[in-house]
Amino acid sequence: MPREVLTLLRELQQREQVAFLLITHDPGILRGMADDVAVLKDGCLVEYGATEQVPSHPQHPYTRALIAAGHFSAASTRNTASSGS
Repeated sequence: MPREVLTLLRELQQREQVAFLLITHDPGILRGMADDVAVLKDGCLVEYGATEQVPSHPQHPYTRALIAAGHFSAASTRNTASSGS
């Protein structure tokens, strides 16, 4: 998702006090856009929690597998909506 779109969504969220349901396969935008994260496997919810909590304390084996594969590393979940990178 282009950075400009993420920035616009974040501005709208703050200004209008609205919530978004953001569906992504890119965990790199989570910290910049989401307070909570839900992990789905085969269309079923397997884990739900705070964006900062799920990657650091995964409860479900699938979430642990995603982390082991590098999908929730600290680098991949940095705030890309407002960072310069």
